[in-house]
Amino acid sequence: MAGFFLIPFFVYFRKEYELMDVVIGTVSVILVTIGVIFFSRSLQCGMAGPVQAIENSKTIITTLMAAVFLSQVPSLMQWFGLASGLVGVIVIVI
Repeated sequence: MAGFFLIPFFVYFRKEYELMDVVIGTVSVILVTIGVIFFSRSLQCGMAGPVQAIENSKTIITTLMAAVFLSQVPSLMQWFGLASGLVGVIVIVI
């Protein structure tokens, strides 16, 4: 639905899109949609608390990947946030 409102921006700021741009965009939208469907199904079938805790741990994983692959060193506050988030996920899941 939000994409519908962005159409004027794509028309106004038009550039030449190649077929590969369209293919990558389409594949990414399909994969995100499949992920949302599986997440909704897991909330429906599984226990909501552990599923939500695991799903919200994506920020922890993103910060760790940024540290490893982009050589971004987390600050002391970010390390405390990573540790407390990880402990929270473990406590909720177990």
